Amino acid sequence: MEVIYNYTSNQAVEDGILFDIAKFNPAWKKSVFSHITTNLLSTLGYMNEDVINVPNLLDLLNQANEIISRKRLNYVTRRKVRKDFSAKYLMVQLLLYKV
Repeated sequence: MEVIYNYTSNQAVEDGILFDIAKFNPAWKKSVFSHITTNLLSTLGYMNEDVINVPNLLDLLNQANEIISRKRLNYVTRRKVRKDFSAKYLMVQLLLYKV
């Protein structure tokens, strides 16, 4: 299949669509999360007029990683597929509970 258009995450960062969270901590490059949308940051109050509330954002990302770690541990421990282990579930948790 021929590629008609290619848009990389680096281009999205340059365009202001994505924010590279590894700027705060290079260890995040190895994490489940590497980027977050600027729309999510501004909608949830983590960014105001292009200024990011770093402590709150780091708290959000650490809590999200903790949720994923717990879900992964439950999956590995029980050796069964859990329906709630998905990115969709995580985003619902983040949006509804603002964890």
